[in-house]
Amino acid sequence: MDPNEFSFGALFNCADFRFSESLAFKEAFAELNNILETELCKSDLRSRLDNAANRCIFEARSDAFKQGFCFAVKSIKFLLKI
Repeated sequence: MDPNEFSFGALFNCADFRFSESLAFKEAFAELNNILETELCKSDLRSRLDNAANRCIFEARSDAFKQGFCFAVKSIKFLLKI
């Protein structure tokens, strides 16, 4: 990754980067998987819902990180002005 150009995609694909997951998230995701496995009898529908849920989770993680990163940069810029 070029240090002069920041890429969230390159950061997310970096082996050193890991998403932080709370216990509440892990419990909610486990509950979702349990519902998908036990309550839905149609495997094609279950698969589609699982894929959609995983995509939503990825996008939410990405957005949360981007917002936190931007907040950190803005905070540092503000502190440098003082």
